[in-house]
Amino acid sequence: MLYLDNAATTLKKPFAVYARLIKSTILGGGNAGRGGHKKSMEAVRAIVDTQDLIARLFNIPEPQNIVFTQNATYALNTAIFGIAGNGGHIVVTAMEHNSVLRPAHRLGNYTVVAADKSGFVRAADVEKAVREDTRLIVCTHASNVCGTIQPVYEIGRIAKKHGIPFLIDTAQTAGCLEVDAVGMNADMIAFSGHKGLMGPLGTGGLYIKNPESVAPFAVGGTGSNSESVVQPDIMPDKFHIGTMNTPAIAALGAGVKYVLRYGAQ
Repeated sequence: MLYLDNAATTLKKPFAVYARLIKSTILGGGNAGRGGHKKSMEAVRAIVDTQDLIARLFNIPEPQNIVFTQNATYALNTAIFGIAGNGGHIVVTAMEHNSVLRPAHRLGNYTVVAADKSGFVRAADVEKAVREDTRLIVCTHASNVCGTIQPVYEIGRIAKKHGIPFLIDTAQTAGCLEVDAVGMNADMIAFSGHKGLMGPLGTGGLYIKNPESVAPFAVGGTGSNSESVVQPDIMPDKFHIGTMNTPAIAALGAGVKYVLRYGAQ
């Protein structure tokens, strides 16, 4: 079979991904952060190890600020509503996935920066769209429709100049192109686990440089500070609600390890 749908998901994963998924399911089973016994601690270690691997791949200084979600869409919603859920203007581009455009449309106060006929956005046009009440700039690293790579480095410098958080959607590029959190001046990076990172379906995540500035999309279901009615501020517990899909996260780590070893495919 000739498979050409990698923009949706990679069909064939490295053998190590399947092996880790099976091993974690059969021999693991502990609930991370819900106990002090061996299985629970092994689950915590699996999550931390995958955080560390992604931090290496994305040049992220704070691995603990990487949170795992069921997909990039949930990660993008977490970032957008977490920053602008209580008001403020958002700048997005015409090349965004509906995982960005729909949350922006729901919030209502946003500007769409047009692309040229080839699907490229000009960083200067993004800067022109910035207003006094702009609270977030969102840009996809590459389009899932036409594959155009956007000038995220330039846009990141613009966002930094204006003191506006910058969210990059790397669903199509993580594991395929270089993602440099520091070099891109990224305040948040949403990523998909099941595409270029070679992980299982139902994996993704969000890097948050300044988690104190982002409100959690949902709350509850943490093992830490469980006696409190207030969501803990420690990372990643602030955003890790409920039982984590530890076998899939561990398998994602195996996929990231493959990318680190063999390079972006």
